[in-house]
Amino acid sequence: MSAWRFERHPRLGSGRTDGRRWWVRPGRPDALPGLLTAAGRWRPVYGPPDEIDGAVIADAETLIDISALDAVRSVAPESGVVHVEAGCTWEALETTLGRRGLTLGPVPRWLVGRPIAETLAAGPPARPSPRYGDVTDGLLALRAALPGGLTNCAVSPRRATGPDFGRIPVGADHRAGLITDVHLRVWPVEPGRAWRRVRFAGWAEARAAALAVLADGIRPAWWCLRRALRQVSLDMQFDGPRLDRQAERLDALLAGFDGQADPPEAAERFADTRLWRPGAGPTVLSAVQHVAGPDLAGAVEGIPRVEVWDLRPEGATVHVAREAAAPPPDGAWADLAERVFAALDGAGEGGR
Repeated sequence: MSAWRFERHPRLGSGRTDGRRWWVRPGRPDALPGLLTAAGRWRPVYGPPDEIDGAVIADAETLIDISALDAVRSVAPESGVVHVEAGCTWEALETTLGRRGLTLGPVPRWLVGRPIAETLAAGPPARPSPRYGDVTDGLLALRAALPGGLTNCAVSPRRATGPDFGRIPVGADHRAGLITDVHLRVWPVEPGRAWRRVRFAGWAEARAAALAVLADGIRPAWWCLRRALRQVSLDMQFDGPRLDRQAERLDALLAGFDGQADPPEAAERFADTRLWRPGAGPTVLSAVQHVAGPDLAGAVEGIPRVEVWDLRPEGATVHVAREAAAPPPDGAWADLAERVFAALDGAGEGGR
């Protein structure tokens, strides 16, 4: 028998309580500011209270279930924009877009079941992609609920200078407001795809080949460097216009490196274990280390099941295919963020 019972709170309205905490499920975004004002220490959740990990909500007084805030408000294929409520999950949005011949780009299976608000409020990259970028790179506009009301949400060209205050909730773990709805960039679904897998003697050789791909202007839809027995495998998928020409350029470029090409089907099979397809369940991938500079071999030493999805000329993010603690944030930035959020919420008074 569940410890949560239905009751009515004098300020929160109808919900469920276990005698210490309250769970409420708003049906529209404009109800959120009033809930935040009355909530005390609140936390967004997704689903009934008895199905939520207790560690996630241990310090919360009010659980705000955003799963009903999942409407796709509009899709504009000609401008490549979708407007969606932030309780929608990534795979649900991709399914809706697919019916219109559109896509967000590759959707990793570690995003399956995760609402947009939760992902944007988190820190590490969620979908590194040389062609499509991270999911935050496709964020055109964002609206958030604050105790005083809803922020503005206008799609406009990205400003070249100055802070973008509308994006403060991104990466803030819900401390700068609860994200209610977003505008995201979408692309037409490309009819063709191509895969490649090349194995190299070590991390330095694989990294050099991957960066040469970027330098030549070739942009894989996704790629991954990972250990393959005593070698390092570079797996890639390509889509987009002039696909045959992309593949020809890639093959000519990689011929100049001392790598061993495997059948493309090998990379395609690996993609099926990492990227979402209709009916595919979730997987786990955790960021464990941020690397500055070229020394990938030293960074991954002693770490089992390493995968590098986020590779850039200036560094990389090391992932593992299991649950693992996130790398600690930079101390100076963490201190600054704490002071900023403490000022925003009155040093902890009146809730979050």
